[in-house]
Amino acid sequence: MRSGVDTDFLVAVELCEHARHEQAHALFEGLLTGGTTFVVAPQVLAEIVHIITDGRRFLEPLSMSLALERVQWWWNAREVEQVFPCASSTAQTTAWLLLSNGTVFGFPERIMTTPPSSTT
Repeated sequence: MRSGVDTDFLVAVELCEHARHEQAHALFEGLLTGGTTFVVAPQVLAEIVHIITDGRRFLEPLSMSLALERVQWWWNAREVEQVFPCASSTAQTTAWLLLSNGTVFGFPERIMTTPPSSTT
């Protein structure tokens, strides 16, 4: 079985202080034991580094070196299939987001209403 993983899931798996760490880690272990191949896109790894090293979000963020070690594991593990976006997949994602007003993937609606210049 193949399972795509997103930033939220990987952050929860990696940080013990995350509210859903135990649930995410149990799911990860179960999928791993079941032989699941995790599908990861490179932009997810960049997002993870940004989030898990942020001291404003977590009391005990990971150091940059540890965060980079973790994303290297995720990218190079034999249980991981690397996938890359292309023009048509990006266009399809944009269409789905517009169609659902940004909620198709569980994103808050502000993702579609916040001007890019005001994001941090």
